[in-house]
Amino acid sequence: FVAISGLIYGQCIDECTREWHPLCGIDGDNNNRTFGNLCVYELYNCQNPSN
Repeated sequence: FVAISGLIYGQCIDECTREWHPLCGIDGDNNNRTFGNLCVYELYNCQNPSN
């Protein structure tokens, strides 16, 4: 099963697997965040383009 995330026709795809491959990052408010995997990270960035 391969999940796709990103921007298609101006909408974010929100089909991510639940595999745990954590990524750490900082949001637009300088808060530390941990994302469950790359797909979840990309979905967050798609839904929060200014962060």
